[in-house]
Amino acid sequence: MSTLVASVAPSYLETVGGKSVSLTLSVANTSDVIDAYSLRVYGLDSTWVIAEPARLSLFPGDIGQIQLELAVPQDYPAGLRQISVHVQSENTPTEFALATLTLHIADRPLVSIVLDPSSITGGKTAQFGMVIANQGNASVDVVADAVDPEELATFEFLPATMHLQPGEQHVVQARVESKRPWVGAPKVRVLTFRATAVGRAETIGTFVQKPRIGRWLLSLLGLMAAAAVFAAVISRTLSSVVDAEARSGSAPGADRLRERGVYLITGGTGGIGLAVARHLAETCRARLILTKRNPFPEKSQWRVLLARRDTAAEMAVTLRQLIEIEDMGTTVDVFAAEVSDLAQMRHVFTETLRRHQAIHGVIHAAGIIHDGLIEGKTREVAEAVLSPKVGGCGVLHQLTKDAGSDFLVLFSSTA
Repeated sequence: MSTLVASVAPSYLETVGGKSVSLTLSVANTSDVIDAYSLRVYGLDSTWVIAEPARLSLFPGDIGQIQLELAVPQDYPAGLRQISVHVQSENTPTEFALATLTLHIADRPLVSIVLDPSSITGGKTAQFGMVIANQGNASVDVVADAVDPEELATFEFLPATMHLQPGEQHVVQARVESKRPWVGAPKVRVLTFRATAVGRAETIGTFVQKPRIGRWLLSLLGLMAAAAVFAAVISRTLSSVVDAEARSGSAPGADRLRERGVYLITGGTGGIGLAVARHLAETCRARLILTKRNPFPEKSQWRVLLARRDTAAEMAVTLRQLIEIEDMGTTVDVFAAEVSDLAQMRHVFTETLRRHQAIHGVIHAAGIIHDGLIEGKTREVAEAVLSPKVGGCGVLHQLTKDAGSDFLVLFSSTA
């Protein structure tokens, strides 16, 4: 007959993953000698069980208690678990007792949502990725949706519903569509993306819609219009000089525009530079040499880049104008050179003379704009503005003397 008796209270416990529950193990020593007892819990990982005390020593006829604390992980599956507590005598190892209990782990629905990317800048449509995960301990049915506070955007989800097992996640493609503004500042739409199961998870996404006609394009159009006006003024001035010389019977002078002449334009890909280049192409089918500060694509790539959708809009506008100018029956070459750098500009002049054997005229249209009141200018800003205008003028004056050019035309900063 066993001299060891053990029982637990309560014998039925309910909990959820991530929380702990307590119960009491009672042990009775019915033998006539002092004995000590150890225990082991079956049905749960030993690291999830805390026993206090871990070992119990009892006199004959005594009853002792051990406090047990059980804690299952947060993602432990829901359901009923049968737990056995094995109590063993140290004096007589064959003497043991079993106390059983039922542990009910309740459903703990927990759905999370992460948006990737969380912000998109585009036009009429955008596509977000909704990473929906079941972080609970029971399977769930999830519905994906979104809300636009202005009720102007429409949404499409693929898939819109899903069944997720514990620990499973799924990526939902969320397509957003909304009318984009024609002009003005970009429209920022703050959207709420949701994953609804027993509960609901939400996250915020931002859709920045660029206007069809951006501010930079309006500014560019204004600059091109102003450049065209100034180009017309320059053209009329040059023509007046030529006509005056023709009426006076003078020989062709340095100011005459030559048919198929070679003309170099600094800042040639800017608004003013392109307007002057177009005029020279129309007037005398000039061979044009354009310079700009930053690297520019090779001529063989112009039409390829213009046909590509990912080419920046500003670059596309410049390429289109260059191609149109060349289609007038002239040639256009673009060099990357800082106009105030003598070595770089000497290379441009040398290469141009090698190709065309002459530089008949130079138009200095390069410049940097830093608008603002004079008291707010720093030395660095002033030098950055003056360098291409003043320094560039000195460089061009020196090089045109050696090249035997007919004229050097200067555009002021206000042009």
